[in-house]
Amino acid sequence: MIIYWAKRLIIAATVIVMILIIASSLFVVVIHQSHPLQLSSTQVDSNTARFAKSAIARNVRLLGQQHQNVDFKVSAAELMSMVEILERTNPDISIHFNMTNNGLYIESTFKSRWQRYINLSLLILPSSSGISIAHLRMGNISLPADYSLKFVDYLLKHFTGIELLSYVNSVATTNHLLTIGYTMVNNKAQLIGSLTNLAKRFGSQHNVDNDLKLTALYYRQLQKIQHHSSRCKSRPLSFFIQSLAQSSAQMSHLGYSAVEQNRAAIFALAVYFGSYRFEYFIGKLATDIPRKPRCYAIPPLAKRVDLTQHFIYSAAIELLSSKQTSEFVGELKELLDSNLNGSGFSFVDLMADRAGVRFAQLATDSEDSAFYHQQLLQRTFSDSDMFPSNITLPEHLTQQAFEHAYQHIDAPAYEAIIQQIDTQLTSLTVYRIP
Repeated sequence: MIIYWAKRLIIAATVIVMILIIASSLFVVVIHQSHPLQLSSTQVDSNTARFAKSAIARNVRLLGQQHQNVDFKVSAAELMSMVEILERTNPDISIHFNMTNNGLYIESTFKSRWQRYINLSLLILPSSSGISIAHLRMGNISLPADYSLKFVDYLLKHFTGIELLSYVNSVATTNHLLTIGYTMVNNKAQLIGSLTNLAKRFGSQHNVDNDLKLTALYYRQLQKIQHHSSRCKSRPLSFFIQSLAQSSAQMSHLGYSAVEQNRAAIFALAVYFGSYRFEYFIGKLATDIPRKPRCYAIPPLAKRVDLTQHFIYSAAIELLSSKQTSEFVGELKELLDSNLNGSGFSFVDLMADRAGVRFAQLATDSEDSAFYHQQLLQRTFSDSDMFPSNITLPEHLTQQAFEHAYQHIDAPAYEAIIQQIDTQLTSLTVYRIP
């Protein structure tokens, strides 16, 4: 009798699994369509960067307040700018929205790996009690809004550790402004940490996690080098990179791969010479590590400290995201600088950004590539092997001068000078593919 019921149970379970597989397959087929609902036509310029920065900076400041309930506000122009940036860094995504007093209507298209399209449309209504959706459609299927929201919130909690949507307490829209009321149940560090975990999971092409213990070893090595510097002598960036590469040879017995070593070394450079805020992304280094030694100074690259920061920031961002994102972050920074009171758009800074991206790629692309570049860096080399010593690229361009000469970052004139930069970098020793 027990065997009989066991067989029946196995058969029933098999049937249920088969039904779920068939239903899932049909769902995937039905939501794919042959034509996109929206097509991306973004042209990112200085105003795009300015509006996006304004919205992000203003709302991030709210996270530091002690109030439990906050109102995040984004204008239509700011929201459009952030959509353009999202589309620019994710070419397979297209988004269009229409904001009125009656709600926020969104249409989006995602290009799938089968060269077909997943189209999504939804209408978010003004509400004084959480998120209210009147219309939600994916492909040819209308989805139940309440269950879909709960499912999305469940996924967000799984990936970030907190329920982000559950604490939205109101939504208000006009033709020009979106206001989201939010209950702050988590502190700023928790919220930023959760969001960055989400960004890393879906935004990065790298699947090697950073080892905090190894990063701390490299960090201490940087401190040791500067602390014992003879008469606090200033050293170029290449000196520190070479020292870390030589340290890697001594750490080989610890069992770390070359990719893990190079990745940790880049993050140590980013935290030590860049910003402790990178710890939001990689985790907190040991609390017993002092921040700055007696001879602390940011080393120059091509005799410029600002180029060092461009280089190491871009290298670290590359490891946290993707080539397209890390290069675009550099472009956004220069577009912001071209605005009023900025230092102006600099193609030299942009070259340092792209150099950092390429450095990180070659140092972590594969075990063979990582080991090759470790060996290369352990030998004698100078800053001129990492960055051209004599550069004649345009700098200090105002917004008007940049747009007059290059229009925007997708225009042919701009792409021509980017090609020139990449050609110069590939000719340097450090960036040659083995």
